[in-house]
Amino acid sequence: MTKFPRLSAIFSTIILLLYVALCGKELLIETGSYVYLLQTAVFTIAVLQQPNNRYYIFSPSFISLLYLNLNFIVGHHTVSRGFGLSLTYYHAFNNYSSIQFITAFFLLCNLMVFCAIPFKSLRSLSPWAASNQKGFSSLKLIFLFAVLFLFGFIHIDLSFIGGGGDFSYVYKLVIAIFITLTLVKMKTAWKYLLYLIMVSFFMIGHYDSKREIIYVIILVVFLEIMYNRIDITVSFKQLTLGILGVLGFFYIVTISSIMRGYGNYETESFSEAAGYVPDYVQSDLFMDAFTANFETNSVYGNSTNAINYIYTGRAELTYGTTMVRFLFLPLPRSVFPNKPNGIIDAYTMIFAPQFRAIGGSFPVIVYSEVFWNFHIFGLFFLLFIFLWINRLYVSLLKKLANNDEGILAVFLVFMFVTLLQFIRGSGFEIWLVYGLLSIPLISIIFILRRIKNERS
Repeated sequence: MTKFPRLSAIFSTIILLLYVALCGKELLIETGSYVYLLQTAVFTIAVLQQPNNRYYIFSPSFISLLYLNLNFIVGHHTVSRGFGLSLTYYHAFNNYSSIQFITAFFLLCNLMVFCAIPFKSLRSLSPWAASNQKGFSSLKLIFLFAVLFLFGFIHIDLSFIGGGGDFSYVYKLVIAIFITLTLVKMKTAWKYLLYLIMVSFFMIGHYDSKREIIYVIILVVFLEIMYNRIDITVSFKQLTLGILGVLGFFYIVTISSIMRGYGNYETESFSEAAGYVPDYVQSDLFMDAFTANFETNSVYGNSTNAINYIYTGRAELTYGTTMVRFLFLPLPRSVFPNKPNGIIDAYTMIFAPQFRAIGGSFPVIVYSEVFWNFHIFGLFFLLFIFLWINRLYVSLLKKLANNDEGILAVFLVFMFVTLLQFIRGSGFEIWLVYGLLSIPLISIIFILRRIKNERS
């Protein structure tokens, strides 16, 4: 499996596909979660056995597989059994024309994404060079933390160019990247306290968006593991740290749930919400609310439902228009009436037209989007997408390994840690826009750094 990870992935997937085809609908409903679990286990073992496995574990392919399959495993179980605050997805699930086809398609998507991991390129990566950081700059960190907290009071509205919501998060994340690139090279335990302060800032300011907290956690863990050359092993220490990390994340999500109104505790602060955790966990509402808050029902429900729409002919193939929509973003619809709709708009207009009419939306994962555009041939397009993204990832690792932390490297770090925004279904154009918005601040920081270096 170490030398031929793709062969083991293909062979195991074929066995699972045969099971899906032969087991029957009722049995698949009962055991679907285990199908995804088994495929994920094979992929994980294959990756863990690679030398320098950190490169493979943090590859865009494996990060995406882990995120999506956790949603498939839990989502299939909860949706098929009617867990959650709403039975919308449960009723849709019961009306699917072929759960066998949907499951088989997801298994094949997983295989394409796994096969896109650049095993040869990652094996040939050069050893990491010694850090060129010249000592510890307390003034630099104070400045970066001050700017980070300043953005906590700034609301950036881009509605004049068609953007909705507050875009200040983009710039907070940019600052977090520079903070982490500074702390990661320090050989002192104090840096972990600073990491905690930084993550707590995002937890308090973005409690209503788990993804925006997850991006910062991925940022810290990714850079710490890469710069310190830590491989993932099945040891007592790493298992303990992993379990504590998972429990800590669940605790954060639980507090965020309370702050978002679940349980009707009417809290006004993060610390006050933390005090209600024991009572909330023991309440009758907890399991359904926790399922809803982790969005496993919506991720799995919307993704399978979207495929069912195309499979049954309720929606027509869009032949790539949702994938190239980013090319038309600068053009207002008044100038170009035939401007393509995004996958979110196309799907929500069918699934919940009244909700869409008031601005609501339901994201659809990239697997379902390629099917919405090309049916079964979307598998090849999915493979191409991940081959391209993984290629950028290899470029990022080479830059970081050679201490090339320039504008392009920081931009690639930003795109890497926000990858789940695209995978989850916000659309390539939104992921790209967030990345482009980060460039001005990244450039300003490098200009300021150059001016400082010239003066000194």
